[in-house]
Amino acid sequence: MGFFHIGTEGLIHIPSVLYVAGIKLQREFAPTKLKPVHSLVISQSNDNSMKIADSLSKFFKVSVLTDEEALSKCEVVMQVSGDANKRVQITFIQFPQKMEIGPRITIKRVEWGQTK
Repeated sequence: MGFFHIGTEGLIHIPSVLYVAGIKLQREFAPTKLKPVHSLVISQSNDNSMKIADSLSKFFKVSVLTDEEALSKCEVVMQVSGDANKRVQITFIQFPQKMEIGPRITIKRVEWGQTK
């Protein structure tokens, strides 16, 4: 998965590529329809996910907070963490229930500084 900004000359590639190992869709999590989200922050749970969390924060222009800070400030947290296979997972958690609402994206690897 590559990221791009829109510039005056067209699309500008952001120099990193995320290789996705799997995606669990939102409809596989929530049995009912969810309300639209009006606030979002990013949280990260370990040092291995810090660089990805910071990059996503800059790209989406949202803050990186701890879960405790996020609880009082937002409706949904984009949580960046490691899984049992030492892969990075990006998932969405609804607060204050702390319920995973999806989607859940599992990252196989990241290539930093790659240009196109």
